[in-house]
Parts: sequence; structure tokens; C-alpha cells
Amino acid sequence: MHVSRLALYLNHAVLGPSPAWGGTRTELCHEYAQRYGHLVVAGYEDRSTEPPELRPGWQCVTDALQAERVDGVLTWASCMISADPCAVDVLYRTVLAPRGAMLAEAHTLPRPLEPEFPAGW
Repeated sequence: MHVSRLALYLNHAVLGPSPAWGGTRTELCHEYAQRYGHLVVAGYEDRSTEPPELRPGWQCVTDALQAERVDGVLTWASCMISADPCAVDVLYRTVLAPRGAMLAEAHTLPRPLEPEFPAGW
């Protein structure tokens, strides 16, 4: 089985606090990678509303893709790359797809429908 090496990319300027269930977005992204047989080999973060190509963290992601150090990108949600879904699609088609790289969103990880309560609740 081939294990994909992923770059974890989070832009903290986009979304508010981490979800109440299950840990930080970083932890949940690592859980997603583990569940689906991937390995996070690098992590990059930004706190910017600039276009992706102007963000240092995203530039590191594209450098890692070009150098073939990673096979794809894992993020919490694609809006962390760009709030414009068309821009995400263009980045996918021009940066990721030509290299055979994947883009995964960890927010799709299945969660319990009801909160878990301690025994005896």
C-alpha cells in the first residue's frame, strides 16, 4: 500500500476557534491522515487574508510539491487556501493536479452525532 506524504496547511486568519469536539484543527487533521493511511511530513501555517501565492506558508507548500517532498496537501477546509472556490479549483488544476498531488479536507472526518458523556451521566 502506498502511503501519501502530505503537507498540512492551515490558515488561522480564516476560521474562528477550533470545533468544540475532539481537539484542535491540527490534531484533527493528523487524525484524518492516520485514519486514511497518509503521513503528515510537514506543517505550514499562515495568518493572512492575502492571496495564497503571497503567503509564506503556502509558498512553502508549493516548494515542497515542486521538490517532490510531499504527495499532496491536507487542510481543515479548502477555504483556508482561498475563500473563493474558483480560486481553489484553479490552484488545484495548476499546482496540484499536474504533479498528481491530492487535496484533502479533514473537516469531512466523520464525527459522532451526539456528544459523548462520561459514564453515569
